[in-house]
Amino acid sequence: MIHIDLADPDEDHETDAEGGYCCMGAAAMGRCTCWRETYDRPQLPAVVPIVPPTVRRGGCCGSCGVVDGLADRLGIDDAAVLGRAFFCHQGLRRAVERHHPDGRVRPADPHAYAEATVDVGGVSMPLKADGTVADLCAAWAKWAREAGHTWFDRGLFPPGRRP
Repeated sequence: MIHIDLADPDEDHETDAEGGYCCMGAAAMGRCTCWRETYDRPQLPAVVPIVPPTVRRGGCCGSCGVVDGLADRLGIDDAAVLGRAFFCHQGLRRAVERHHPDGRVRPADPHAYAEATVDVGGVSMPLKADGTVADLCAAWAKWAREAGHTWFDRGLFPPGRRP
């Protein structure tokens, strides 16, 4: 019999009736690492040649985290000022369920995007599920332009991210 201390699968401290743990994560870190996700779509390999990211067409998406106040929590203003890229989640795979080996299934966080990456000049860049490089966030691009960063408007890779 498994005992669950907390409802959140990322915080489960799972032990069996004898006090054993379901995995080394639960035993060593007090956090179960057995959970596996299923996604809304498959991830395709990177499309070659890798092209520089572009700003999302049509402006901000309807579920933009930057517009919804996520910017403050993620330091988007700092990223725009420093010229670091922030990518849009549209087109990325999203986890829909979490599965434990004992058969339990829980819904995944609705914001659990699974970012596959490709190495570009020694730096990982996110890929959409179709294998193309993710778009740059339109809200971030607006702030970056205001801070004087325009490398993305010229079809360039982010600074230090050359293939």
